[in-house]
Amino acid sequence: MKVYGPYTRKDGRQMVVLYDGEHTITMSYPKFLVEEKLGRILSDTETIDHLNGDFTDNDFENIRIVERAEHAKDDVIRIAGATLTCQWCDTVFECSGKSVHDRSRGKAGPFCGKSCSGKYGASLQRGKVEKMPPQHHDKVYYKNKTSLNLEPVLRKIDSGDGDIGETFDNGNAEGTSKEERRRD
Repeated sequence: MKVYGPYTRKDGRQMVVLYDGEHTITMSYPKFLVEEKLGRILSDTETIDHLNGDFTDNDFENIRIVERAEHAKDDVIRIAGATLTCQWCDTVFECSGKSVHDRSRGKAGPFCGKSCSGKYGASLQRGKVEKMPPQHHDKVYYKNKTSLNLEPVLRKIDSGDGDIGETFDNGNAEGTSKEERRRD
């Protein structure tokens, strides 16, 4: 099997092309490196995660194998909750990240609940108060890396003789075929 690449996509991620004479397979370079290092193909439920978040850093100390569902939970960008003050009754209240997002859509408020919101709306309709200017709340974003398995690939396997982390040049390097890796 010939290995071409790695090639860098427009988004900065690296890919390799595997060609066995009949079929062409394009896969991510870090996944290819890990499969070669482990001598097996990752299952459909496994994926590669870069511990430092830099997907161009393919050092084995920075790569871990993780379940896809766990990876999705770890990498979703969340909005942090906030402490706000009700514009009607001046009560300080805590609000969840989703509520911060919903409350920052250019509407009046924030209000601590439906009661204050309703009182404001009724007073506005009766002409007792002026319309409040839209309120915009700063959102704080974060990722929740809660996985217990933060161990890089290199620590999980026995140190082998050779390192496959070198760059492959235009198909001059021979790798193991997908079928050969499945047989092991």
